[in-house]
Amino acid sequence: MRELCKIAGVAAAQFPTALAALEERRIITVRHGGTHQQNRYQVNWHATICASFSDAPTANGASNSEAQAPLNLMHSASETEAPADPAAMPLPRARETSNSDFAVPNETLDRVFQSELRDFDKTTIEYFGRRLHSYMAKFGRHNAGPAEGRLYIDTPGDPPEPPDKTITARFLAISTPQGLANLLDDLWRDAGQAMALRPNQENAYQPRRYAWFVTTALAKIHKIHWSTTAQATADWHVHQKSQQPRTTAQLQGDITRLARTKGMDRR
Repeated sequence: MRELCKIAGVAAAQFPTALAALEERRIITVRHGGTHQQNRYQVNWHATICASFSDAPTANGASNSEAQAPLNLMHSASETEAPADPAAMPLPRARETSNSDFAVPNETLDRVFQSELRDFDKTTIEYFGRRLHSYMAKFGRHNAGPAEGRLYIDTPGDPPEPPDKTITARFLAISTPQGLANLLDDLWRDAGQAMALRPNQENAYQPRRYAWFVTTALAKIHKIHWSTTAQATADWHVHQKSQQPRTTAQLQGDITRLARTKGMDRR
């Protein structure tokens, strides 16, 4: 602190105010320490503001856990509204499906929901599967169980499962690989900054479900509101349920209800 004050010509009493001003302008990122941990500071220099405080920053400022592409400082991710976590939002009431094939009025959503993993090459699937899993492991929170609400990085013995085939296919159908990679770079950077500013507070960049990536990518890239995606998801689940053959227990229940109705008619 003395050396910085001497070089910058700042009085020692004004040092905390100067740091706060730099943090507010996003020139530095701060992770505030506690009783047994010192404060940590990172200078956001050039165009690579990708680091996470979980790892030591490399020479270019990126995290060691994953190679990051250089970011354009003029990106719009941090300037738009923070992505909302669908896990914390009520899903719209699902509409009854018809006997026709499932379709969404929105052309982009229809393409995304109709996508399958076989539509993409193996290298792309594996690359983005690892990136989604890596993000969830570093910034995601448990959605159920004894550790519900806790960060996965705080429960090293209970890591998240990799994304399933449906979510991976939908995510890949949203944009080009380069567009999706840029989006993940932005989210990684913003999530690291949000965690550094408020390390003990849950924020919108900490998903509990992998569906968050689909909702966020559709909102960021195609400007599709989360409620529209949620409604399409609810309709999809109704459609999928209607395609499954009825179980023996369900058929027996139908017969019992029908018999009861006939008995009431005779009375």
